[in-house]
Amino acid sequence: MKLFGFEYTSIKSIIIFFIIVTIVGFPIEIFASAFPKALLSLDKITLKFAKILFVTLDTLSTMFTLALVDYFMGSVSASDISIFAISFIIALLSLNDLNE
Repeated sequence: MKLFGFEYTSIKSIIIFFIIVTIVGFPIEIFASAFPKALLSLDKITLKFAKILFVTLDTLSTMFTLALVDYFMGSVSASDISIFAISFIIALLSLNDLNE
């Protein structure tokens, strides 16, 4: 993980970090994925725009959650660019969820 700019005191702390991120970010992630799906199902936006909106909202919500947990958890430190990179990668990997 040091490749992405994460610094941590132990493997346990990084595991706890991502568990907390998953729990805290769950409500925000639901909105980030449901909003583009709802607009798409109502034919308010195209599939291309829905994908762009999904990636943007998912990246921003994951960034917010990672930054929030990073702020309160002293044993893990992440740079802004690493938070963005991880968030963007997760959003791209989750893009298939939009088609379902």
